Amino acid sequence: MNEEGAEETVAVGGPESAETLFSTTFGCTNCHSLTESDTASFGPNLAHLASREWFAGATYELTRDNLMNWVMNAPGMKPMESQSGCPDPEKKCVGMPSFTEDLQPGQPTMTEEQAATIADFLLEKTQ
Repeated sequence: MNEEGAEETVAVGGPESAETLFSTTFGCTNCHSLTESDTASFGPNLAHLASREWFAGATYELTRDNLMNWVMNAPGMKPMESQSGCPDPEKKCVGMPSFTEDLQPGQPTMTEEQAATIADFLLEKTQ
């Protein structure tokens, strides 16, 4: 209780918003766009993802579970390293990173709850 005898409420931080997870926490917008654009990006444009039946080069049926697994660990589902189209022949071009395995220094580990939030966001936002 405070000095006036009223109960105090404490704001408890809830889970991060889907937009924050997508754009800031995991940096998905560094490679992906959610709007139609003529501007090239490193990763596929996701503007109409939810209208598709398949994703990942028509490798996986677009279901919430498949998308959650992909968001968490895409390389675990489909190898990402390639020399095809890589501008620097001395390096391997790597696609979408894993957010659960072989993390880069400072990269956050993604939880299933966060992956579900991002998957739901993508399925709703990209219809």
